[in-house]
Amino acid sequence: MHSDLLLVLVVGTALAFDFTNGFHDTANVVATSISTRALPPRVAIGMASLLNFAGAFISLAVAATVAKGIVDPSVVALQPAIVFSGLIGAISWNVVTWYYGLPSSSSHALIGGVVGAAFAANGSSGVMGDGLVGKIESATHGTAQVTLITDASSAVSAQIMPDGSSGILRWGGSGRGRWAPGSGSAR
Repeated sequence: MHSDLLLVLVVGTALAFDFTNGFHDTANVVATSISTRALPPRVAIGMASLLNFAGAFISLAVAATVAKGIVDPSVVALQPAIVFSGLIGAISWNVVTWYYGLPSSSSHALIGGVVGAAFAANGSSGVMGDGLVGKIESATHGTAQVTLITDASSAVSAQIMPDGSSGILRWGGSGRGRWAPGSGSAR
């Protein structure tokens, strides 16, 4: 009976995490479609909610790839409380960062929560250090590569358009952030 109750608790907490992940990331997902007025806010948020929910059932490949090699699977399988604790940590982080408007990743919050719970329960034997370091290196290298590509693109753009405009488009004077056809610079 005890293990059944714990399983129901873990599944309920996982659904709560999915909910916090949804409201935490909804602004990022719908910002462009709402700001460009391609979709009204209710429609954009409704679509994001439905598709986020459906995505959880379509594929678990991303979750499996992210979770692989971080925590010893035998430790997690034998102690569902580790998963529960990791979920509570991730939910707490999502709520705090959402409340203060801080950008953060729900996936990384979940990884940190599970790693912290496994470490607290089993010490360093519960955490697969090489896998964890690999994830950190991957994120660090990816960020460095994107930074270099962005800087190079900006430098090339500055050489092509030194005054900051393409000469074809200009910033609309309405103050609403609409692009308008024109031939001058954005000044």
